[in-house]
Amino acid sequence: MIVNINKKQVGDKIGNYHLIRELGRGGFGEVWLAEKKSTIISTKFALKIARNDRIDFQSIQQEAILWAKASGHPNVLPIIEADEYNGQIIIVSEYVSGGSLKDWLIQNGGKAPSQKDAIEIITGLLSGLSYLHRKKIIHRDLKPANILLQDGNPRIADFGISELEKNSSNNYDFIVGTPEYMPPEVCRGELISFQSDIWAVGVIFYELLTGRKPFEDTDQTRLVAKICSNFPSPLPYEVSLLCEKVIQKALEKSPKDRFTSAEQMLDWLKGYSDKEKNEIPSVSNEIEISEEETIVRKKMDFAELRYIRGLNFFVRRNYKRAIADLSEAINLRPEPKFYQARALLYRRLGKDDLAREDEEKGGSIRNSNEDFYSVLFRLLKRYPL
Repeated sequence: MIVNINKKQVGDKIGNYHLIRELGRGGFGEVWLAEKKSTIISTKFALKIARNDRIDFQSIQQEAILWAKASGHPNVLPIIEADEYNGQIIIVSEYVSGGSLKDWLIQNGGKAPSQKDAIEIITGLLSGLSYLHRKKIIHRDLKPANILLQDGNPRIADFGISELEKNSSNNYDFIVGTPEYMPPEVCRGELISFQSDIWAVGVIFYELLTGRKPFEDTDQTRLVAKICSNFPSPLPYEVSLLCEKVIQKALEKSPKDRFTSAEQMLDWLKGYSDKEKNEIPSVSNEIEISEEETIVRKKMDFAELRYIRGLNFFVRRNYKRAIADLSEAINLRPEPKFYQARALLYRRLGKDDLAREDEEKGGSIRNSNEDFYSVLFRLLKRYPL
């Protein structure tokens, strides 16, 4: 039976594709699982079927062209064809039986079962995104619902609002995309860039590790205000410093402060930032860095991160975690500012004996006549993060 363009049902036929079941729907129309049969083989595909009452041929054509340009990477879902059959416009892609990352999160209680699982997904996502950006394509709507999982391997899909970098703009009278995954500049109606996609990856990474988004609100106006002005809540204590550092940089408010590319973010996630690479001399310089010295440099980096996170917890009055982080920073690298920060915290908790011990090692900047938080902010001013 040829499909009725106004209503589709199981068993309908569009071109050579037989509809099996509906997979989802949205403003664009519907996505169906379909089967293409031949005398030799039967293959399943996903059909994106445009709504006939809202067909924008130019937009559909642009999506198909960009999708075809984006195809060719294992972490990007490939397009098979885009055509019109009996008045019905469809875009055909590979069918991924594993469902979406959104489905996977729901099945796992809202977050990744482990940090390792989260890293593997983000690594694959960044690999695919890096390929898109090399093709000068900005996806614009990265979110769990638009990431499909094939045997655990993430594949980027849905290029409905994607743009080429040279044509990128944000000239819309309404928000295009998904607000929870939008960066500040998009919320403000400013120019989009590759860094807009990097922000979205940071949001997804945060969500995988915590089970929540970094900025949430049922009211869109308040949500946008939070995205533009607030900082996300600290990550759970069990999240590694490396993951925290990657997320912090991906979620910088200014695009220029984020990762310069998806490749750089992927390098950081693997533990090799550009800064670290530049600091370690190459073999051509005939200078060898011992394993011991490399470990020392790593400890110095982690000590600073522990200090920063400790102050973060300090300001939020999570004193138990603040003490743990500041103590770890001291263990990795005894430095005056680490002792001063912990001494200030001990004073706050009324543990004057412990505070005096730290002040003897790191010096004191405390004045008993000053407000507690004034001292903390003076400490931050003396030792900027």
